[in-house]
Amino acid sequence: MRIIILLVSVLLSGTLFYKKIYLPHDLHEVSGVCSLPDGRLLWLNDGGNKPYLYITDLQGKLDSVIKLPLRNRDWEEMTSDDDGNLYIGDFGNNANDRRDLIIYKLDPTYRVIDSILFNYEDQTLFPPPIVERRFDMEAMIWSDHRLHLFSKNKMGSYFISTHYMLSETGRRQTAVKVEELKLAPYIVSGAARKPGTNEIIMLTYTYHFRLQFLPDSQTRLYRFQLDSATQRLLPQQSPYKVLPTWLASSQYEAIAWSGPEHLVIAAEGGKKRRPFFRIESK
Repeated sequence: MRIIILLVSVLLSGTLFYKKIYLPHDLHEVSGVCSLPDGRLLWLNDGGNKPYLYITDLQGKLDSVIKLPLRNRDWEEMTSDDDGNLYIGDFGNNANDRRDLIIYKLDPTYRVIDSILFNYEDQTLFPPPIVERRFDMEAMIWSDHRLHLFSKNKMGSYFISTHYMLSETGRRQTAVKVEELKLAPYIVSGAARKPGTNEIIMLTYTYHFRLQFLPDSQTRLYRFQLDSATQRLLPQQSPYKVLPTWLASSQYEAIAWSGPEHLVIAAEGGKKRRPFFRIESK
C-alpha cells in the first residue's frame, strides 16, 4: 500500500512527465554544454570518447560535428568568456592521481589558441589517502579573466566541494584554493555563470535506493553570487531549485544558460535510455 501511495504522489507531482528533449546517440556520455550566440547548443562527451564537439538546435537535432586536434582523456566541463572563446576542461580525475591536468582554450572559430597545464596547490601525493581525495573536477566557470573550478567529491572529503581559481592565460599554473563548499549529500557535476552577471548556478545530484531496489535520485540547483573582491561564492538560496527524478533516475552532468531566463540541463544516457536535456525557467 505504501508503494502505491508513493507512486501516486510521484505521478501527481509530475516528476515523471517533464519534457525531455532527446540528444543524438553520439552524446551518450554528455558532460558539458555551452549556448552559442545564435541560440544553438554546443556539447561535448566525457573521457574515453572522441575529441569532438557537437552542435544541436534547441530541439536536439544535430547540426554539425567539430573534430578537434586534441586528446580527450577525461573532458568534464566547458565554459566560455565574454569574447566567445571556449575553455574545455580535461581534468576528470576519479583516481586523484593525474599529473597532466589541462584546460584547452579555443577561439570562436574552434581553433585551439592556448592550453593551461596546472596542478592544485594543496596536492602533494598522487593519489593521496582516501580521506584526502578531493581533486576530481567536473565544474568550471569563467569570470573577469579567471577560471573557477569546483570539485566533485564523494570519497573521503565528505561531499565538500573545493573551489579553485586559475588565470585565463598562462601556460603553466598552480590552481589556488579559494574555499570549501558544503553541499552534502550532494555532489557537484556542473556550473554555469549567467552572462553579464556574477550569478552562478551550481548543478548537483545525489543517488541512492529506496526499499533497497528502487532508484531514487535528486538533482539540486544552488544559486550563488561571486564576490568580485574575495572571489568567494556567496549563497543566495539553498537550494535554488529541486528536480526530483524518482523512478526515472538520471545523472545530470551539464548545465548552461540559454538566454537570460532559461537553463539547459543535460543528463547522460543509460543502457536503455537516450541522453536528453530539459529547459528550466528561472
